Amino acid sequence: MKTPNNTRSAHAGLLLALLSSLSLLHSLHAADVSDLTFGIVNDSDVGDCYGVKSCDPSASGELVIPATHNGQAVLAIGHSAFQGCLNLTKVVVPEGVILLGSGAFRIHHVDSDKDPYGYTPSALTSVELPSTLIKIDAEAFAFNYNLESVTFPNGNDSLLWLYNDAFAFCTRLKRFTFPDSVTHINEDMFLACHSLQEVELPDGPNSAVNLQDAIFKDCDDLLSITIPASIQNFDSIRVTNVFENCLRLTSGRIDLPEGLTTMGSRNFKGCISLDAIDFLPASYQHINIGLFQGCGFTDLNVHEGITGIDDDAFRDCLLLKTVRLPQSLDHLDNNAFADCLSLQSVTFTGDVPTTLGTGIFDGAADGFTIYYYAGASGFTTPTWQGYDTVQLDGISHTVTFEHGAHASHTGGGALSQTITEGNAATAPEITPAAGYAFLGWMGDFSNVLSDRSITANVVSLDRLNDEG
Repeated sequence: MKTPNNTRSAHAGLLLALLSSLSLLHSLHAADVSDLTFGIVNDSDVGDCYGVKSCDPSASGELVIPATHNGQAVLAIGHSAFQGCLNLTKVVVPEGVILLGSGAFRIHHVDSDKDPYGYTPSALTSVELPSTLIKIDAEAFAFNYNLESVTFPNGNDSLLWLYNDAFAFCTRLKRFTFPDSVTHINEDMFLACHSLQEVELPDGPNSAVNLQDAIFKDCDDLLSITIPASIQNFDSIRVTNVFENCLRLTSGRIDLPEGLTTMGSRNFKGCISLDAIDFLPASYQHINIGLFQGCGFTDLNVHEGITGIDDDAFRDCLLLKTVRLPQSLDHLDNNAFADCLSLQSVTFTGDVPTTLGTGIFDGAADGFTIYYYAGASGFTTPTWQGYDTVQLDGISHTVTFEHGAHASHTGGGALSQTITEGNAATAPEITPAAGYAFLGWMGDFSNVLSDRSITANVVSLDRLNDEG
């Protein structure tokens, strides 16, 4: 039987590839400075400077790049300088280098049969960077699947710019600490770094940092994140998808700065381990487009002070069963809770929001019901906006007064009171023990919006005399 031509061609191709691999393997040698070529590297930010232009692909093992070459200081690693060097395991970049050019260590596209993205894995596991580095350009380390460690020396205060995709698809990178000098972290910085668990963002006394989109998108293993006050633009609606599909990120391990009022769209989309939004600071007001789309909430309490929930904000939260919305809510936009297939009920604690979109709760579970309180305006029974409704009695809260061991309750209001929301509690009358003075109640109970404890300010007369 004759072998078909296409089969013979395939066999020939495999044989050539095997021979090529064997040839390269045979020619591999320990890396040294003779594997490098040098010349002028052009860059729009740091200017033209002398540096590494390329490396011999057969170099293997550890490479220590020299600080000088032919009497000239090495200041840069050029664009795509190491992209074909698949057998280096560690690279030490010397003090004095200020630039890593675009794609400096990026693995270039080789063959779509090699892996799902069409890149051949390199052996590079570790890179040591200098304290003098100013800029890491776009895709500098992209697609280095085996890269586990990128370190800066202590006291690095030079690095300013990290451009887009610098570490994209470095799927074994587990942690990264930014120097406090960094001012710009561009989009897709750690895109699809599936093993990344710990990140420390710049937080020095003089840090002032701007972020861009999707920095941690598809970082499946990211466990926690702190956004320090040094991040100047996290409240910008233009910074989007920052933590999208961070599957292990939990509500209790997210720390956002006080004073934050809003953030960009879809920043937590697909974070299926989020079970609450209590990490939002009390100052937070506006839940932007798709911010929590596809998250893992079951019972959701949207805190007082939230004024707006935008399109698709909680769409596709498939485990969500109950929602409680605040009195402060002023607008509720299109499909905000659409396709939440398990959603059984939503309770409005205030009036109908001034602005309403369409399809807000479409796709909810059979028997879905909206609850609202007596006195709330804009709702109708037995249906509203096409959804079944039930009117509840007014909301009430418990106010507890605590007088402590050096006073006694002698009249006025009870020590535990049930108050209709928005009303005031009645102050109990207390009599201090001998040698003590009652200076008043600590805490506001004039407009009760939640359960609260109020403590008596009882101090000794000796202390008062000492304080003058």
